[in-house]
Amino acid sequence: MQFADKEFKIKGGQSSKFKRPTIWDIENEILYGILYSRDIPLSEVAKSIGVNIRSVEAWCFEGRIPNKENIEAITDFLGYPREILFHDAK
Repeated sequence: MQFADKEFKIKGGQSSKFKRPTIWDIENEILYGILYSRDIPLSEVAKSIGVNIRSVEAWCFEGRIPNKENIEAITDFLGYPREILFHDAK
């Protein structure tokens, strides 16, 4: 079963591919901000680097640090160094 990225209606009739988090705070504001500014859905990131969308959500909203292989994959995908995207990673 496949799910297409849903567009969410926001005030003023505009649509956005991003659902605004209501329960979670954004812990990794840099990563989420880059994705938001480039209009890249979390599902696209997950599919491109081969992880579950829940993992990408945890990186953005819970501040979790991905393993070394996933850090390399997301830095290659976005074109930003690890020190910017995950400054707490060792």
